[in-house]
Amino acid sequence: MRSINMPVMVFHAPFELQENPTAASALRPVRMLKAFENIGYKVWKVTGTGKERKKSLRALGRAIRGGLKVEFVYSESATIPNAFTEPRHFPLRPFLDAEFFALMHRHNIPIGVFYRDIYWVFDEYKERVGAAVAAAMSTLYRWDLAIYDRYVDVLFVPSLPMADHIPHKLDPIIVALPPGADTRADGVEQSLTGPLKLLYVGGTNPRHYEISILLEAVSRVSNVSLTICTPKDSWEKDKTMYADLLSDSVCIVHRDADHLDDLYEDADIAMLHVEPKLYWEFAMPVKLFEYIGRGKPIIATEGTMAAEVVENLDIGWSVPHSVQSLAELLDEMGTHREMIARASQRVLAHSREHTWEARARQVAAVLQKTERYS
Repeated sequence: MRSINMPVMVFHAPFELQENPTAASALRPVRMLKAFENIGYKVWKVTGTGKERKKSLRALGRAIRGGLKVEFVYSESATIPNAFTEPRHFPLRPFLDAEFFALMHRHNIPIGVFYRDIYWVFDEYKERVGAAVAAAMSTLYRWDLAIYDRYVDVLFVPSLPMADHIPHKLDPIIVALPPGADTRADGVEQSLTGPLKLLYVGGTNPRHYEISILLEAVSRVSNVSLTICTPKDSWEKDKTMYADLLSDSVCIVHRDADHLDDLYEDADIAMLHVEPKLYWEFAMPVKLFEYIGRGKPIIATEGTMAAEVVENLDIGWSVPHSVQSLAELLDEMGTHREMIARASQRVLAHSREHTWEARARQVAAVLQKTERYS
C-alpha cells in the first residue's frame, strides 16, 4: 500500500484526455499521466475543457495556499494553439492557461512543458490551410511560445533538432524527451520459416507518410506479407491513392492503441519506411518506441530521425527511400532469417530503457534540478 505522503505533481493539458486514443498526439498525454502515477506521484490534474480546467485550477490554488507542496508541473501542449482546444475550437477562455502558468510561477513551482510540434512554421502548413489562416494561426502559436518563454523552466521537445526550427530563442532550458513505450516484449523466438511478416502502424496520408515505396517493394518480393494498421477514417480518404499497389500480400486493419497485441505477436519486422521529408529529419514517432517496447526489429528510411535511432541502438536497418533498396533488403531477410532473430535480441536488450515510466522519471529528475526546486 502506498504512503499517504506521496509526492504531488501537477499534470496539465489544455484538452480532454481520451480513454482509447488512436492518434499518437492523443496517446502520449494519457501514457505520461499514467507513468507519473506508476512511479509514485499523486497527480493533480488540470485537464479537460476550459470550464473543467478553471475549476481544477481554482481548487489547486486554494490547496497550495493551504500548504500543499507541489514538486513540479508537467504540461502537454496541444497540436493546435491552446486557446482553440475547446470542443468546437471557439476560444471561450483564451487566457486560462496563461493564468495557470502564472500561478504556478508565482508559487515558485518548477514548470516543464512538452512542446509537441513545429509543423506550423513550414511552407507545407501554409499550402495546406491557406496563407490567411496560416498567418492567423502563427500569431496564436507564437503567443503560446511567449507564455512558455515567460513562465516555463524547461521546454521538452521530441528531439533536439526540432528545437532548431522554433522561430525565436527561448529562455527555458530545452531538453529532448522522446516518446516512450508500454513494454510487452516477451522474447519469443523468431520463426525461421514461413512468409516474412511486416507490420506498419501509422498514417497513410501521402503528404506526411507516403508508403507507396513500401507497398511496391512488398509486391516485388515473394513470400512477404504486410499488415497496415491505420485509422479507418483516414484510410477511407487515402486508399484510392494506393489502389494500384494493393495485393493479396497486403492486409489493412483498423485498431486503437490498446488492441494491437495479436498484430505484434504475429509480426517479424516493424516498418517506418516513409518519405524522408524535412519534417522527418526531426520527428520522433511514438510508433518507433512502441515497436521497441514490443521487441520488434525496425526498418526505417535513411535521412529520418527514426533511422538515426535505429542505427545508434543497432535495432534494425536503415535503407534508402527506394523500391529497389527495400526490396533487396526484404529478399535478403527472407533468405537469411537469422538476421531478424539477432536483431530481435538487440531490441529486447533496449526495450526497458524506453518505457513511459523512464520518460516520467527523466522529467522529474530534470525539473528537480532547476533553480525553483526546493
